[in-house]
Amino acid sequence: MITKTLTAIAVATTLVMAPAAHAGSFEFSYNASEMDSDKGRKAALKRLVSEARDFCRDEFSASGTSLKQMQACRNETMSVVVDGIDDARFASLFNETIVVASR
Repeated sequence: MITKTLTAIAVATTLVMAPAAHAGSFEFSYNASEMDSDKGRKAALKRLVSEARDFCRDEFSASGTSLKQMQACRNETMSVVVDGIDDARFASLFNETIVVASR
């Protein structure tokens, strides 16, 4: 199995780190083989949405940040990860599913 490594780890999964505009940093792990099928890409995107939402909620919940700011955090975090994965089909799915839905 071929895996893409975007950070300095050598494991069966790939880790993408999104620099955050706040104290924490976001890490998203996926198996490169997930990018080989529609089902895998959809599963990875579903995990990404959930993990980014939880991360931003946890980062901002105590600070009284508005829902709009948390959503902006989530969207920015996901965009950085999608760019880091560098898979055109995954980016297209992200743009069709998340970006269009948020308009």
